[in-house]
Amino acid sequence: MIEKDFLEVQTPILTSSSPEGARDYLVPSRMYPGKFYALPQAPQQFKQLLMVSGFEKYYQIAPCFRDEDPRADRSPGEFYQLDFEMSFASQEDVLAVLKEVTTHVFKTYGHGQITEDSFEKIPYRVSMDKYGTDKPDLRNPLELVDVSDIFDEKSEQNTVMIRKDIPDLYSVIATVNSNLSNSIAPFLILLFLSLWANLLNVFNESTKSSYPGTTSSVFNILLTSS
Repeated sequence: MIEKDFLEVQTPILTSSSPEGARDYLVPSRMYPGKFYALPQAPQQFKQLLMVSGFEKYYQIAPCFRDEDPRADRSPGEFYQLDFEMSFASQEDVLAVLKEVTTHVFKTYGHGQITEDSFEKIPYRVSMDKYGTDKPDLRNPLELVDVSDIFDEKSEQNTVMIRKDIPDLYSVIATVNSNLSNSIAPFLILLFLSLWANLLNVFNESTKSSYPGTTSSVFNILLTSS
């Protein structure tokens, strides 16, 4: 960072509370009874003051204190992050610096092979549609698939597909009745029908929300199938 003309600045630890993403850790003041300092969740206010006061580039390995539950990628209570700011910079300028610094760190201290081409840029909407998150772990090969078209009632072909894929309700009931004693079978059948009705209700509501103005006929399909 210094080679890129960034100035290292250490911001205060005892500071005032600022709205962030978690609760503050508080330190009582001996000189001012009833008053408290707050440990910084991030150096957000200080680095913005640096930028507006004329510093062009700043960085620090900042300690951050957040009273929150542990996360998979963050230790509870205290963690450190590379924090830097640039004046009059575009998004691409910031990403270029971050890519170069990260590549250098992993090449120097890591064991795997990494290049600047290893960083894939994924648009936000694509990431949410494919992975369900804006920070996917690409080591996981599983991707979300939109199957809304299968349940589109406007298509007769899709309706036939739904009818073939849904098991025959009466066949399921007959199988249960034939394999169980008469004493327990009615209770299980009623329980099965209740669960099935709840499932259909959830399915119908989700279909209506996905396709406003349409009415699901899946329940009719079940009743008329034989």
